[in-house]
Amino acid sequence: MAHSLSLDITAGSDCQTMVIRDTSIWDPLLPIQNGIVEVQSPLGTCFYPSPISGAGFVLVLGCGQLGVCCESCPPSTASLPDGNYNIKFSVDPNLKTLVEFNYFRTCSLYGKYIQTACATRSRKCNLRPDEYNSLLMQLRGIRDLIDGAKWSAEDCLDVPQAQEQYNEALQLLERYNHNACL
Repeated sequence: MAHSLSLDITAGSDCQTMVIRDTSIWDPLLPIQNGIVEVQSPLGTCFYPSPISGAGFVLVLGCGQLGVCCESCPPSTASLPDGNYNIKFSVDPNLKTLVEFNYFRTCSLYGKYIQTACATRSRKCNLRPDEYNSLLMQLRGIRDLIDGAKWSAEDCLDVPQAQEQYNEALQLLERYNHNACL
């Protein structure tokens, strides 16, 4: 048997971090050596390495570790940008035991969506039921685009399509917020 490498990647609850958890199946007869997780942000051209020392690791990465902090922002308060993160994970022999993932981050956009959905549901704006239901359908369509962006990048490996869906969701959300009675 050989190692079967796998990662679970999630956004931190505050959009300032990315959490990478090891979910690999490790062969107990093989050593875990030269483990490394490399992450390329949507803003970067370089991969930022994080050495790992064994099974079951958890990495919590912020803008400082990924080289995306703005110069005037303290690393403890800067959010990671939305977009596609290319993630490589390997162990010795690194050329043969390597996996690569797309992680399409939508944390900021999803936060805006949640705020809008909560405001819409809590203030029905004196709308007729059919108008209110129409607004809810528009919100569902936006949510579908956000989810579709993640699926396009992570499952279908189509990052340009993911970015198009993300941009469309952002535009619709801005238009929705402009036209809705929030």
